[in-house]
Amino acid sequence: MKHHIPEIIKAGTLALLLSAMPAALSAQEKAVVMLAKDGRTYELPLNDVDRIDFGQAEVTMTGKTGGSGSMEYAQIDRIIIGSDYTGIAGLTAQGDIAVYPSVTSGPLNIAGAPADTRIAVYTLGGTLVKEARTSETMLTLDLSDAPSGMMIVQVGTRPVKIIKK
Repeated sequence: MKHHIPEIIKAGTLALLLSAMPAALSAQEKAVVMLAKDGRTYELPLNDVDRIDFGQAEVTMTGKTGGSGSMEYAQIDRIIIGSDYTGIAGLTAQGDIAVYPSVTSGPLNIAGAPADTRIAVYTLGGTLVKEARTSETMLTLDLSDAPSGMMIVQVGTRPVKIIKK
């Protein structure tokens, strides 16, 4: 016999989260964002979300206009309801810098760094793999051609460890 309690709990939790949002948060300025461990994102303005389905193996978010995006549970890093609709840069606190995913096969995202911040990626042996400067609050580096292993991402003066698969 199949138990439907998990589905009821998931639906109830989502309804509670959405209803608990302060009225001051304008749906036009907020979004629901699904972040994958590999750096992929799917974002919809809150007022455009028709439904969020928690299936057997994945979460699917569908917009009122019919567009949808899905992510397998194993790939989801987090789902944020009520995020600023400005992309990942809005997910970091003022002054914080986010480098994600911490394990990547290619894309590496840096959010929250001030414009013109030097970003450098080094192997543990000290070899420079990639270098860039931020021009906006969000930067994506392609590390697909970098060697596998642990690396240090230097964001200005802040070092962050990542693993390149």
